[in-house]
Amino acid sequence: MAPGFLGAGAALPNTRAGTPYVFGDVIICLDKPGLVTIDSIEVIDPTNGLHIDDFAVIPNAMESGHYGYGDNSVPIAQVRPPVARPVVMTKKCPTFTGPLRPDPQAVALLLQYSKPTDASATGQGIKINYTSAGRKESISLQWGVDLCANQPGNGLVPCAPDRA
Repeated sequence: MAPGFLGAGAALPNTRAGTPYVFGDVIICLDKPGLVTIDSIEVIDPTNGLHIDDFAVIPNAMESGHYGYGDNSVPIAQVRPPVARPVVMTKKCPTFTGPLRPDPQAVALLLQYSKPTDASATGQGIKINYTSAGRKESISLQWGVDLCANQPGNGLVPCAPDRA
């Protein structure tokens, strides 16, 4: 992670059980040339059954001056064009110098979350398990997600405590 990075995340109001919520806000890349296969991704410190059901990577459109992935409730399996399987990364982090690139180097990590009940469910981060040069590795990122129950909000504030 970059020095001084304090973490990031998203909060959605009025979420429902069994509904997929897909976020594409986590931009990742390799710190050196190579090939990495993402094997699995887990929620760190989940509450109320928050779970990552699916994940994928897509080119980071923001690197080319376009809007990034719009968070939504469309399952990753229905993303068009279809995402590649297995989830493999081969591009080194860009330098962000010079003009915008037509060929993005970083990728946006799509994360599909769900929860088993209508109660608010949260996670404090994600743990990415991957294979590189034949070795199993992992990295944890401070990417918090709140799927809030029946409350107004703008997508940026944490869930208020559930009321009985």
